[in-house]
Amino acid sequence: MPRRPTESEINGGVTATNFNRSMLNATIREVNELNNFNIPIANSDTTESIREIGNWFVSHKSHANAFVHMLINKVGMSIITSRLYLNPLRHFKKGIVELGESVEEIFVNITNPHQFDPVKSETEVLKRDLPDVRSIFHILNYQKFYKQTISNQELRAAFMTWDNLNNLIAKITESMSTSANYDEQLVTKYLFARMALDGKIHTVNIPTLTPTNMNSVVTKIKEMSNDITFLSSMYNYAGVHTATSKDNQFILMTSAFDAINDVEVLASAYNMDKAEFVGHRTLIDKFSFNKADTDRLALLFENDSNYKPFTATENAQLDSIACFSFDRDFLMIFDNLNEMGDINNPQGLYWNYVLHTWRTFSASPYSNCLLFTSTPIEITGLSINPDTATLSAGGKMLFTVEIESTGFANKGVTWELTGNNSQGTHCNDGFVRIASDETATSITVTATSVADSTKTATATITIA
Repeated sequence: MPRRPTESEINGGVTATNFNRSMLNATIREVNELNNFNIPIANSDTTESIREIGNWFVSHKSHANAFVHMLINKVGMSIITSRLYLNPLRHFKKGIVELGESVEEIFVNITNPHQFDPVKSETEVLKRDLPDVRSIFHILNYQKFYKQTISNQELRAAFMTWDNLNNLIAKITESMSTSANYDEQLVTKYLFARMALDGKIHTVNIPTLTPTNMNSVVTKIKEMSNDITFLSSMYNYAGVHTATSKDNQFILMTSAFDAINDVEVLASAYNMDKAEFVGHRTLIDKFSFNKADTDRLALLFENDSNYKPFTATENAQLDSIACFSFDRDFLMIFDNLNEMGDINNPQGLYWNYVLHTWRTFSASPYSNCLLFTSTPIEITGLSINPDTATLSAGGKMLFTVEIESTGFANKGVTWELTGNNSQGTHCNDGFVRIASDETATSITVTATSVADSTKTATATITIA
């Protein structure tokens, strides 16, 4: 099961700028105990005390190797773990998943009502009414590493002053942890943007933002924030009945949107005071991508067939997004591996440090998410493929839909079966299964647009 890192992992009291005598001595004691060494302890905060340790390392190369390895794996990873979990994305990360473990998300939809009939109960009491159970697996899909090189000369220089040691730790950790943080934010932004462009998020139209119409925009946000607290199938891509309480609603907004709105007014839309709302708000510069972003994404998704670069038209669309409001469980982001490794090159007189960050980046189709944009949306066409089929009792078939739309129209659909006599005949996301005891000769499959309920398409199944 995923777990959040412990307080000691996140807040181990170590930073790149306060690697003090107690932490140095703790690391030395561990090295001494594990390796039967007798590296001296720093007895004071004077320059002489740290130089004494440095001189020892110069004279005992194997001791230096063991110490640096412990330094990176104990101290370096404490700093990096802290930074990866105390960043603007901390609300979205679900925790650490052990290697080889996938995350299965299970959702049980509401059940159908039945009319009480004492006569029917005599014959139907033992008939099955299967629950509408949905599931999806979120799997490891992001494996990156970052490398940093430190020369032996830099290592020796680190033990000349306490500041030098601080600088060494900073050099080892800051570049890699900052890079990993930046890439996490970029990939999360890509996930939101691509799902919006693919019509997988419920869109709410608002006017183009100005200081004068901000109140009307906030009114619309409050209306939608209230709406998703009620059970509905409209606001998630799977079309299941779910609700999101105010406490579980989060908002991701652009800097431009934040600049012209009153935080206290917006907080009231979520029934929170200003201090509480700030914890549910995350800022992003914008939802479109510049050339530096796209170049970085191309590196991150190299050889990934699922990656789709953004076109100029798509970037223009993304610029119209003001914010996303979503359920706490919408984003499924997990850490699969955070691991530091090091290797000494005696020929080149340097150390290579490698930080591996493996992640699962995904989103739940069963959780509510709203997109607020000034771009108009419209569903212009919907069709089912195939539109006719013949199945026998016990048979099954997958039906798909094609949706034509403009803007960020939600391309989700709800599915319905009519004409069946058996409760065991059902449709789950277009996958139809005919019960073995089905007596109907014809069944209709109906797909209804989540974005526009007036747009439907049907397919006919003949039971032969």
